[in-house]
Amino acid sequence: MIARFDSPRSRTALLLSALLVAALVLDLWQYTAQRAGRHSSFDNAVSTISYPLERGLVQTKASIEQAWAWVARGHRLARENQRLAAEVAALESRLLDLQEARAESERQDALLSAYPQRADRKCLAHVIAVGSGGWLSYLLVDRGSADGIEQKDIAVTREGVVGQVYAVTTHTARIVPLSDPSSGIAVLVQRSRETGILAGLGNWRCELRYLHPDAPVRPGDQVITAGTGGIFPKGLRVGTVTSVMADPNTPGKLAEIDPAAEFRKVEEVLLLRSAE
Repeated sequence: MIARFDSPRSRTALLLSALLVAALVLDLWQYTAQRAGRHSSFDNAVSTISYPLERGLVQTKASIEQAWAWVARGHRLARENQRLAAEVAALESRLLDLQEARAESERQDALLSAYPQRADRKCLAHVIAVGSGGWLSYLLVDRGSADGIEQKDIAVTREGVVGQVYAVTTHTARIVPLSDPSSGIAVLVQRSRETGILAGLGNWRCELRYLHPDAPVRPGDQVITAGTGGIFPKGLRVGTVTSVMADPNTPGKLAEIDPAAEFRKVEEVLLLRSAE
């Protein structure tokens, strides 16, 4: 096989090899002459010529060794950077977990403290699914009959009423929100004390029906549970009036309601015993 030296790297290596061989030959020649006791001007010339070459080769060798040392150091630094990057990622993940756990704990503490008067009749639950099937929307929570949950229990957040439990298994419960078309509860306008029925419209929307034609209801009014009907206790926040209009189906008025609880964003609920 014939070696090729057509690349700059190969030519450089060949030149260095040739110079090294020449230097070794000159050294050997000078050494032999000195052993034989021969010193001449030619020896001095050879020494003068070979010294810079030998010095250059030594310096070249030192530079190459230094370069390889830098390369090795670079590899070590790269490995160390990878290790440190992995540690930083692990710490950031741990910090995120701790922040999320803290936020959840703060939400739960606020939720539990929002209903101190019902301390002996409440159960904290996590929403594990939100779904919709046909006309029925629901929230699925991780508490069931094994935790004492029953049908018609009330689901609330710190902001207000979410809905009512309508189906229970051993370890889960389904909640129908106030916005579901099957939902209807007695409420009153807190400022004017006007009463009506809060009905679900689907798509997480609600309206207040059967208001008196002269009812002094206006946008911004707060709506709370009326305490009638035997399910919801009185005084739980339901939502805020956003607009008022004539009811096309009755002589009275309708009011659009912005629910207090954001049903799609609920993460935890407090399950309370119904007023029955």
